Amino acid sequence: MQSSSIAYEAIKTEYQTAKISFDSRQKEKQDLEKQTFEIEKQIAIFRNTVENIENETHRIKELLEYKTKEKGEYSKSLEAVNAQLESKDQELTNFIENDNNRKQKIIELELKRDNIRDEVNKINRNLDSKQNEYDLLKSMIDNFEGFPESIKFLNENWKKDIPLLSDLLDVKEEYKAPLELYLDQYLNYYVVQTQKEAIQGINLLKNSQKGKANFFITNQILPKKPVKVNDLSLIKATDVVRTHENYKILIDALLANVYIYDGDVEELESSDNENVTIISSKGTFLKKGFSISGGSVGLFEGKKIGRRQNLEKLSIFIESNTKTRDQEKLHLEKLIREIEQLKSSDLHKTIESLKGEINSISKDKVKLDHQIQTFESFKSENEQKLKLIRQQMAEHAEKITAEEQKVKSIKKKIAELIKPDQNQNTDMDQMAETLSAASEKYNTDNINLIRHQNLIANFIKDKEFKELKLSELNLKLNNERDRLLSEDRERIDIEDQLIKLDTELQTLYTEKKNFQSTLSQAEQDFFSAKNNISTLEDSIRDINRHQAKLQQTIQNLKDKYSEQKFQIQSIAERIRIEFNASINDFINQNIEIEDGEFETMSGELEKIKTRMSSYGDINPLAVEAYNEMKIRYDNIEVQRKDILDAKDSLMDTMKEIETTATHQFMEAFGKVRENFITVFRNLFTEDDTCDLILLDPSNPLESEIEIIAKPKGKKPKSLSQLSGGEKTLTATALLFALYLLKPAPFCIFDEVDAPLDDANIQKFNKIIQKFSNESQFIIVTHNKSTMAEVDVLYGVYMNEPGISAVSQVDFRSLKHEPILENIT
Repeated sequence: MQSSSIAYEAIKTEYQTAKISFDSRQKEKQDLEKQTFEIEKQIAIFRNTVENIENETHRIKELLEYKTKEKGEYSKSLEAVNAQLESKDQELTNFIENDNNRKQKIIELELKRDNIRDEVNKINRNLDSKQNEYDLLKSMIDNFEGFPESIKFLNENWKKDIPLLSDLLDVKEEYKAPLELYLDQYLNYYVVQTQKEAIQGINLLKNSQKGKANFFITNQILPKKPVKVNDLSLIKATDVVRTHENYKILIDALLANVYIYDGDVEELESSDNENVTIISSKGTFLKKGFSISGGSVGLFEGKKIGRRQNLEKLSIFIESNTKTRDQEKLHLEKLIREIEQLKSSDLHKTIESLKGEINSISKDKVKLDHQIQTFESFKSENEQKLKLIRQQMAEHAEKITAEEQKVKSIKKKIAELIKPDQNQNTDMDQMAETLSAASEKYNTDNINLIRHQNLIANFIKDKEFKELKLSELNLKLNNERDRLLSEDRERIDIEDQLIKLDTELQTLYTEKKNFQSTLSQAEQDFFSAKNNISTLEDSIRDINRHQAKLQQTIQNLKDKYSEQKFQIQSIAERIRIEFNASINDFINQNIEIEDGEFETMSGELEKIKTRMSSYGDINPLAVEAYNEMKIRYDNIEVQRKDILDAKDSLMDTMKEIETTATHQFMEAFGKVRENFITVFRNLFTEDDTCDLILLDPSNPLESEIEIIAKPKGKKPKSLSQLSGGEKTLTATALLFALYLLKPAPFCIFDEVDAPLDDANIQKFNKIIQKFSNESQFIIVTHNKSTMAEVDVLYGVYMNEPGISAVSQVDFRSLKHEPILENIT
């Protein structure tokens, strides 16, 4: 550009010098050419500007098209994210609802479980109470407690189908005490159909000297007309008693004129009818005719009547409640399993995971919304820019058209100025042509300069555009930073909430602990009360048993009294018949006996009785019995001699077996000891010592064996002072010592190498390799060094939870050769 300018200026100077005279005519031409040059220059600038604007428009359109496609992708992603978010929200709502339903169901089931458990405990307490009552009642019935010895004897040795009166009555519970008060003297009576049956029982008791018994004979009972009583406050006793139809006539006869009064003795109106018996419904008094008796009611009054019926009722009650309890237990177990299943299906982790996924999806949605908003703002800005560019292009097109018209008019004027002087100014024309050529070159160079300037301007605009884009990115980065700051604040808030929740959780744990301590105290109080109740129940049972024993003792004393009275009567009858004297004469006779005479006479009497009893009766079969016993004695003597000979033979055999066993044991012990020392030193070092010692050499078969193991540098007093690895190696050495005595085809080790370090594992593996020639070793291990030494490796894995599978790798088929790779 500079050289063109210098050439142009030189030519211009020459031209101006040459055309001093021509300036006047050419001045206008030059001005016009200059105007043409300026206009062409301006046109070139306008066209270049238009071209740049077109390029800018094209670039903006391409960018808008790219951004539009990107926005479409963002929109699709946003739709997918919205759908996914909606799906996750619905899924979260369902999970939360299911979890709430699960928790509510757990609460309901636990409440139901507690109710059933309380019901089962209540049933158990009732069953325990009724079972104890049943056992006590059954024991009393089986042992006939409260009944005379004669009744027990007849029950065991007479007919089993003859009932007692107490077993025939089925009375309402509230009336048992008063009826027992009235019928107490008859409850021990047997109820028979005929007099013959009663006589059989009496003869049985008479022949066995077992006391007396009373009998009701039903076929001899005549119907008894009851006395009519007009007092409405009295209840007929027969109305509250139920019995079999066969015995109804007996009950009517016993209770024909017996009435029950539900009131106190002070309120009872006097009755002149001596045939009517009135008993209190509470069992506190009994009025018969002109006599009355009563007092307090004992704890066990009313228990004799209907004991067998009560036993049957208790049995039915226990059986029914046992079935109910078993059903409730099954229901309780089912509820507990259902509660455990519901608790195990906790949805908390799933809900938290879904919340995390929803938060991540929400973040993606916010990001996509922000990108779409950025695109919309970018699109509006560029559309506005395109609108401005189109306006600029229209303005520049109008300017170019106007300037081209100006150039045409100026060139026309120049052509008119050149024509008159065309033949006279050839040199000037040549110079003008040279100047024009130089001017054109200069204009061309100037145009190129302008183009370069326009390119620089475009570069500057591109730079501004890039800077604008960079500012947008910086703005986006700032937005992201702001978002990160907001998320950090949210995270801090969440951490604060977590700390607050942890504090609340600790508080709840404290409350739970307090509740648990309170619960523990309540449970202790409950169990203490239960123990007290059990203690009181045991005390009551002991008192009942003691009372029953006392009643039994009283009854026994009564029976003994009756028996002694009967014996005295028998002796009196015998004295009367044999000596024609009365027993009262001997009872009232005052016999004087000197000191010591009674003891002497008693002793002599006992000696005489002993001698008489030892003599016994004359046995005419004594010789025959002696001969029979002699034969038996001889046979037993022969058998005894055979047994003694067999004993001596067995003792000799035992000695021989013991000698052989001792020899073989000592031989085996010596081999095991040598093997133990050898293997121990292979596993440790040659300087280590070990031994097996018999503590009782005189009796090796029964002797204990002491194991001594002393690794180098240690002097342990017992095996417990060795380390875990040393104990394992010592035990392994002892096992192989026994193995070498009689090798087995298979040996199984289960994680024997677990406590061993790497060096000891190598020793252990060498020992295994050494003995694997004669036996096959199966080793369960997790150690890689041991796995590396095996021939076949079996790995256990699970394709599915709970289903194991085995994979085999046979190393014997592989060549143990190192492979070298060329490194290039």
